[in-house]
Amino acid sequence: MFEILLIIYLFSGLAKSLLLSAGLQLPIDLTLLSGVLMFAAAAKDFIFEKNHLTDFFKDKLKLSIFSLLVLFYLWALFSLLNIPDINYPFVKAFYFLTIMLPVSLLFFRTKFNAKLFIKLFILFSFLFSQVYFWLSPNAKYYLPQDQFHLNYIVLVGFGLALSFKMGVAALISLYYFKNKILAVCVSYYFFFIIYYMAARGTVFILLPVFLILIIAERKRIFSYLNTTLLAKKVGALIVLQIVLLIFIQIDENKKWTFDRANYRTLLLLDAVGTKDNPESIASYLQEKRDEEAAVETGEKLISSSMNRSVFSRVWHIQHVIEVSTESFSNFMIGKGFGTYAYYCCGEDLLDYPHNILLEILYELGIIGLIIFLAFIALIFIKVKQNKFVLMLFILCALFLFLNAMKSSSIVEIRDFFTFAAIIAFMEGSKSSSNNFLSRFKEKVK
Repeated sequence: MFEILLIIYLFSGLAKSLLLSAGLQLPIDLTLLSGVLMFAAAAKDFIFEKNHLTDFFKDKLKLSIFSLLVLFYLWALFSLLNIPDINYPFVKAFYFLTIMLPVSLLFFRTKFNAKLFIKLFILFSFLFSQVYFWLSPNAKYYLPQDQFHLNYIVLVGFGLALSFKMGVAALISLYYFKNKILAVCVSYYFFFIIYYMAARGTVFILLPVFLILIIAERKRIFSYLNTTLLAKKVGALIVLQIVLLIFIQIDENKKWTFDRANYRTLLLLDAVGTKDNPESIASYLQEKRDEEAAVETGEKLISSSMNRSVFSRVWHIQHVIEVSTESFSNFMIGKGFGTYAYYCCGEDLLDYPHNILLEILYELGIIGLIIFLAFIALIFIKVKQNKFVLMLFILCALFLFLNAMKSSSIVEIRDFFTFAAIIAFMEGSKSSSNNFLSRFKEKVK
């Protein structure tokens, strides 16, 4: 039951987007409800299994990992003592509690059905990907809303979050399915849909993670090169790709969405061009240097450029560095948790520099950043001490962390914190029926 509730919790944001697009709103927030039920399920298991609290404090490394996260949150709360009279910082502090929930519960659990969790994660990712593929909200977003029953302005927003989950699903599918052909096809399907929805950053992050996986599994991969299994895999992928392209070509909205993905991907490549290319980062930086009003000019250049999403990230990086180094106080303790939008743009709402490390440095200073990096470092130390091979979960956490370095706020990455908690706290079980890791260990030998 806990694993099911955890999946509902992780996918609740996508579900809420679908409901809101249809004009439906639940009387209680789905994320909050699933979180409360998940906490109740964990508490029930803890009480009735007659575990003693002292058992959880024997592993000093686990305790240190959990303590660092708590310390990070306390430092965030401390920073609220010196902020302007605005509301969002307190909202953000509450949101971060929801991020800490799966970490806290996994810390106190002795059993975790990883096999069920992975199965449901793949299933839910597939179902939501199908919704996106058939509705193609990006195409309808630019058309008059009175033509449709669904509000596609709301619906288009869940694409980025969905791409993160599909990236994880693409990785774990390779290990979950016993049938190698099915495993490769499912993994490629998720990768293609990520590309289809124009989540270009996610695509380029997923590629090196796949490369790490290939290097780690090179012995097993090379063993297939001289077998008929390789030919079957290639043939199955070709058939899958043809089927997907047929569905795309016969539907105007899908074709427009796919063409947009191709265009945006090529546009991203322009960002690494020389300053002679007006869509390159070099050109943007040169024009900014030629103007005195850097902030105003930056916003003007960003809004007028086709590559504005790339330029905006460059501007945020420069802004964080400038503010964080303008005073000793800003560098050490930051401007205050949740104050980025207020100081950056004069708004009392969610905004962030699209990089969680820069976000932490800006709002909580170098002290907050050191605490967070220590939390990350201890997780990887924990990996070395675990007798089970956890590369699958490491890759998922790495993929999610790299995405958080380009697109998310720290209060939006509950997926990353969940997989980090699995790495840090999940122990091997002797029961192979209740532990996917035992089968995983055998497959990677």
